[in-house]
Amino acid sequence: MENNFFEKLFLLKIYLNIAFLLFLTWKAFLFLKNFKKTAKQKENIEQDAHSIITNSLKKSVRFEKLGKMIAFEICSFYYCFIKWQGDKKTENDFSGYYNSGVSGLYFGLMLVSVFEAFGFHALLISRNKTLAILLLVLHVYLLINLIGHLKAIFFRTHLVLSQKIVLRYGLFESTEIPMHSISSINKFEGDYEKSPELVKYALLGKLEPHNISLELKNDQNFKLPFGITKNSKKVLFYIDNANDFINETRLKIEETQSLKNV
Repeated sequence: MENNFFEKLFLLKIYLNIAFLLFLTWKAFLFLKNFKKTAKQKENIEQDAHSIITNSLKKSVRFEKLGKMIAFEICSFYYCFIKWQGDKKTENDFSGYYNSGVSGLYFGLMLVSVFEAFGFHALLISRNKTLAILLLVLHVYLLINLIGHLKAIFFRTHLVLSQKIVLRYGLFESTEIPMHSISSINKFEGDYEKSPELVKYALLGKLEPHNISLELKNDQNFKLPFGITKNSKKVLFYIDNANDFINETRLKIEETQSLKNV
């Protein structure tokens, strides 16, 4: 009787695994369907590969936080292995990596990760094979995320449009900031203290440079990786042509205010 119980338990586990596999297949189908449909609308300059994937997954996955986590992983693999050609640039695009030094910073981290992976693997392989393989897999996963994030920084650009700014940095979700909500925008390269009212668009925090400080009239929700959100009134980020970005933004703010006064 005991053997029958374990046999039924084993069969139940198999059925659950099959059901879970079918569920993942169905979700993948829904994602690809939404991705293909949204990709046809890519003429909109506000849409890039990251936003298309993220929006498609939001429609496919019922739970928002789970969808965001899956979107981060898919975008990481997409930019690491699939995305090799940049989108067509317009006068509204502003890059943020040419002069920032982030390339050298991330390449250094990747190099450290590779040496660390081989070091731990060589040290542990004869003592604990399972742990050695597990650490190697984790290092490979970290390397994929770093490469994906760095390539996303290269290919994704910030936008200054007539009614809003669209901040797009690496694997962070895009953030739209309406012109009428901006209190001030200035060049700022100094040090700063961590605060609930401040968010920095940089995965590595103070290790990455910034040269623009943008203050808002009210708190805005900023979506960070892994489903993390933060409400802040001030954001720091880096733009290659900082002066042009600031001047263009101030011009759009003035135009928005003029339209309101008419």
